Amino acid sequence: MAKINPAQRYIRTLESEQSRTAMTSLLNNVARYFDAEKTLAELDWSVLSADHVYNLRDRMRRQKKSPSTINSYLAAMKGVAHQCWKLHLIDVET
Repeated sequence: MAKINPAQRYIRTLESEQSRTAMTSLLNNVARYFDAEKTLAELDWSVLSADHVYNLRDRMRRQKKSPSTINSYLAAMKGVAHQCWKLHLIDVET
């Protein structure tokens, strides 16, 4: 059985096609932030940590991204983290 990708699983939970498209784009950007060679389908999301989230948020603030944009990225990462937890890839403390 193929390994389930938590980012792809999160995207499948979204109701509208517009939301799925938007979150796919955001999560591909996140994946490239962590590893320039990866897409959301290729990144090992099980290594996601609070420090990763804080670093990405701080970087976006330095880039003068709007609070709305930053919150969208954080929501996407939270959704993936939740799926990681449901798949037993990270523990509840993470």
